Amino acid sequence: MNIVIYGTGYVGQVTGACLANYKNRIILVDIDPAKVKTINKGVPTIIEQGLDKLIATFVSNNTLEACLLGDEADCIKTTQAIFITVGTPYNADGSIDLSQINHVAKHLGNMLKLTNNKPAIIMKSTVIPGTTDNFGSLLETTSNKKRNKDFYLAMNPEFLREGRAVSDFLHPDSIVFGGDKQAVKILKQLYSWAPNNVIKIVSNTKTAESIKYFKNTLLATKIYIANLLANYCETQGIDYMDVKPAIESIDAPYFFCNGPGFGGSCFPKDISAINKQTNSSLLSEILKTNDMQALHVLNYSLQAGYNPRNEKVCVDGLAFKPGTDDVRESPALKLIKALYKNCKELFAYDPLPEAVKNAKRSLEDLDITYARTLEDAIASSTLHYVMTNWPIFLSLKNIQAPVFFTHREYFINGKTKIINPDIKNKKYCLGSPLKKAPDYNKKLTETISYAKNLLINTKKRFALDFKSYFNSINVNFSEVVNAACMDKRLNSKHLI
Repeated sequence: MNIVIYGTGYVGQVTGACLANYKNRIILVDIDPAKVKTINKGVPTIIEQGLDKLIATFVSNNTLEACLLGDEADCIKTTQAIFITVGTPYNADGSIDLSQINHVAKHLGNMLKLTNNKPAIIMKSTVIPGTTDNFGSLLETTSNKKRNKDFYLAMNPEFLREGRAVSDFLHPDSIVFGGDKQAVKILKQLYSWAPNNVIKIVSNTKTAESIKYFKNTLLATKIYIANLLANYCETQGIDYMDVKPAIESIDAPYFFCNGPGFGGSCFPKDISAINKQTNSSLLSEILKTNDMQALHVLNYSLQAGYNPRNEKVCVDGLAFKPGTDDVRESPALKLIKALYKNCKELFAYDPLPEAVKNAKRSLEDLDITYARTLEDAIASSTLHYVMTNWPIFLSLKNIQAPVFFTHREYFINGKTKIINPDIKNKKYCLGSPLKKAPDYNKKLTETISYAKNLLINTKKRFALDFKSYFNSINVNFSEVVNAACMDKRLNSKHLI
């Protein structure tokens, strides 16, 4: 099948490369000449495991290529499917910025004037419910053509984790789409390689749009709960790792890892955008708490007796998570801004040079020393804050300087390694107390009871907010929950 994809970010490049893997001919369209040139050399412009091999292979055999916006006119005349994967960042007030979506709609409308082809146009960008239908209306106005006659529309949300996006696309636990009958038929053909039990066809585009937000927000809520509980455990003299199994036993046992808060290109902007629609006090709390969590390690280290003003500090890990060079909304960058001019000297290190490059671009006004190697970082610093759980940072357990780990779980070759604090040797972990409660077992029982109630009540509150919102836009709440909970990291307990 001939496919045109507008946008060459994470979603566009991964979608294009993975669909090319199933004998489709892919044209990636972008406004950036440098991106187009790089991709046409067979090189991705992002760091994603396995993506480099796919793009190199399919560029070399001429099944994938990139072009500048406007140069795809001939391709539009023969394409069966057009994917929209442009960015949807947020505005200063937290609302979604649909300028790129609207620009593509007007451009594509003019392209459709030049052809009698009747393509399926598939929204894959994350957009607030109702956007895909509005996109179709703008296409009709610009092209003077009619939806369901001259073109067909569907929504197919992406569920790709940065760092694992290729694997997530090729081995999905859920594929969701909804829209016009002919567009759905095309999507069935495109995903014919996937097991039937992972494909969920929903009522309409608005429902498909809603599922993406519901899913991302519920995952972020689990992180929020984990951090609330871990911070609470510190004050009670309890280790959060002793509490975590209890809440995992009454929910899907994923995403309850505490840490410095979530970052990246999805959770912060998606929660902010949907919060502007739902006006949810819970979502407002999640966003506020997440911003504060990035700096929680500073308060923790002060309680442990280490004031960064007296230290040469190194922030270890700049990307928001391992396996990616993405520093957008990274907790590490928030910490660096707070530390700047509030310590003797400030160093930063990440094992990915691309992450360092992106951090430099984001922090260009700050005079920071970027260590070239972890050994250089260790030699230069007297205090470490580990903000990303790259396995390489486990070696910091063996140095003399005090180290504050913000994560307890590290993932090595598909296995989880739990690290524990060693206060005697100045190794500390968020979520573990500086001093254990004297009546530990009794306090643990009380804390577990508190934790279970917090989890259940938060999920119920979450459900009430979303059910009210979905009712207001005529989206079936149960349909959204059931589709979202195809993800093994989620379940419907206390939601329905």
